[in-house]
Amino acid sequence: MKASDFLILGGGIAGTTAAEVLRELDSYAEISIIEAEPHPLYSRVWIPKYLEHKIKRDALFLRKIQEYAAKKIGLYLSRRVNKVDYQRREVYTDDGNVFPYKKLLIASGGAPSPWTLPGTASPEFAGRILRMHTLDDADNILAKMKSAAGKEVLVIGEGFIALEFMEIFLKNNFTVHAVSKGEYFNEKYLGESGGKIMGELFLKNEIKVHKKTEPATIHGMEVNFTNGDRVLPELVGVGTGIFRNLNPFGGIKTGTGILTNEFLETSEENTFAAGDIAEFPDAYSGATRALGNWTNAVLQGRAAASNMFASLSGDRSKQMPYQVVPTYNISILNLRLTFLGFLEDADEIWEKVYDGAVARVFLKEKKIRGAVLINRFDDKLKIAELIKANGEINELEKAFS
Repeated sequence: MKASDFLILGGGIAGTTAAEVLRELDSYAEISIIEAEPHPLYSRVWIPKYLEHKIKRDALFLRKIQEYAAKKIGLYLSRRVNKVDYQRREVYTDDGNVFPYKKLLIASGGAPSPWTLPGTASPEFAGRILRMHTLDDADNILAKMKSAAGKEVLVIGEGFIALEFMEIFLKNNFTVHAVSKGEYFNEKYLGESGGKIMGELFLKNEIKVHKKTEPATIHGMEVNFTNGDRVLPELVGVGTGIFRNLNPFGGIKTGTGILTNEFLETSEENTFAAGDIAEFPDAYSGATRALGNWTNAVLQGRAAASNMFASLSGDRSKQMPYQVVPTYNISILNLRLTFLGFLEDADEIWEKVYDGAVARVFLKEKKIRGAVLINRFDDKLKIAELIKANGEINELEKAFS
């Protein structure tokens, strides 16, 4: 296999963005992408629209095979990475090929975290568990919803994927059961005020919430909860976070993901990481973090490409640190939910409640670090600027006066 100047592991939005930015920076470089899936780039964030019958399957695809060829980007689909030799600068794939490189970008993403309870692996139950990460997952969800004999479904999780599952099931005329560990759904981030708004939304849409509990065991098709509740679901939509497969990258420094510096460089020379797999230093909180959202993957793909190009050209002074306030937005059942910045380890929370809306800001050592906004999307930019400026409560109150 011919050596690549830039070899990218992962053809999702981070990897594809990086490849295209590198092509803009260098018209002649050898650029290659190795992708485990059989598809070119498609939109994971539009998968719910496909499952709600708002768009056709073809509309998910953001690139065609011939577009990679037109940009002289080598695309190797349906190939999994078995091992990376950082000293020899070679990547070994499951089909027996060896891919030499000068600079490597690991953008292999993540996969849904396992959901395991006593009984989940039984043949009668395992086939009803749905995950929503890939296009193949989406096709499976459609097929299972179409063939479902019953209309009772259960959603596991309290994050964005769980909320998307709820809306998808409702749009397909299922009765939805949800689970809340606390009195309010996602109380850790939404708080009581936000949880009440979410509760009203669930009530309006006839979503049955099992509170102060979690699934404990499964007997046959019956899910038993710690509070004694029982559900007999036809399907179970699971949204419980991201698992990052670090096994092919032995020798590199890792935490939750592959650890990088502010330039998205890893502990191995000539190797960078971006997207869901990367655990990077947050520019404003000082903590390291790994994120699983589309916007972050796009921005890191661009940043990694620029820094890889500067590194290969020998002018490291042109490398730029990755300094972004990460943001994720979702519109669910006519509610607009925004998470931005760093929400962990807060020692103080400032909150302003409106009619049907909440601004909830997370502080650490008096400094603004992140926020959750419910139906207050327009507040996003001013909070992001306060995070960048290490703003404090007095500035926050002034901004919201």
